[in-house]
Amino acid sequence: MRTRIRDLDSAPQKPGRRPSLRLSLEIAGLVKLYKGGSGGAFIAQLTSEVLGTALQDMFHLGTITPQQLTDARLWIEAVVVRVAVERLTEADLGLMEVNLNESEKAFAAGNYEVCARIAFDFHNILARTTRNPVLIANVSGMINIWETNFIPDISNAFLENLEVKGAGLRLSQFEMSGNALVGHLGEWPVGKYHKAHYHGPGAIIVGLQSVGYVLLWHKQWGLHPYTDGYEDKIIEIKWGEGSIYCPPGDWFHQHFNAGKEPARHLAIRYGSRLFPLGFKVSHQKTDDDVFRGVKQGGWMIPYEDEDPEIPQRYQAALKANGVGL
Repeated sequence: MRTRIRDLDSAPQKPGRRPSLRLSLEIAGLVKLYKGGSGGAFIAQLTSEVLGTALQDMFHLGTITPQQLTDARLWIEAVVVRVAVERLTEADLGLMEVNLNESEKAFAAGNYEVCARIAFDFHNILARTTRNPVLIANVSGMINIWETNFIPDISNAFLENLEVKGAGLRLSQFEMSGNALVGHLGEWPVGKYHKAHYHGPGAIIVGLQSVGYVLLWHKQWGLHPYTDGYEDKIIEIKWGEGSIYCPPGDWFHQHFNAGKEPARHLAIRYGSRLFPLGFKVSHQKTDDDVFRGVKQGGWMIPYEDEDPEIPQRYQAALKANGVGL
């Protein structure tokens, strides 16, 4: 059933005022306009998209901070859980069980990005058990906030823990709205470095904070290029704030923080899951392989399997820069 806003349709209009109000309400997602004899302005149903758009606008304009958004999610989730316990049905429990089973399978396969998406779905399932559209829209709207092409402050944007790629690493991935690009912001502590990994070509990396270096070598030189006699095949690139570099396809690369403050970088590449390119769709591997060790069929070298020369040289670099641990 649609509720018509007759005031916007039939009330006396001052030049330039009513159309502006109606357009503003439509852009905000609060009003939908329908053409024809039975058309007009109608109140839009409350959806997660409406709330999510409002939250994104407030976030981008600096009205709310990432920490405030996180706090609100935790508080609302606590209410959702209490209501869900009272109202959930056997069907709801069945959906949760299916979700958890899928999550365990994805985790066992090393598909950590898939795990994250399944976890988001669990929160939505939980919210739907409340049968309350306000709670449902709040939970879903807050989850779906990282599809964007505008991050106002990349130096202070909120990041999540992702130590599977490196000790102390915090990272947030985002889909670039409406195109085939994706990106991530990564930050890691003083005295730490990423695990070596490789992937396809085209990732552009920009240094945002601290200084350090990157080691690069083709995967054909193996896991231990130093000890196996391929030191001359290894390329070392110094990086700092404003540095830009692009690892070639199928080359291991490893990011080191050699400075006295946490390191942060921005990476942009093709690979959208919402708008995949044709050659991306046909590629049988997935981006999740960068989270899985080479010995398990992935594209990453865990610390325990890396060349022992790498941490030794890193310790020397820290000492040369006066960085104490």
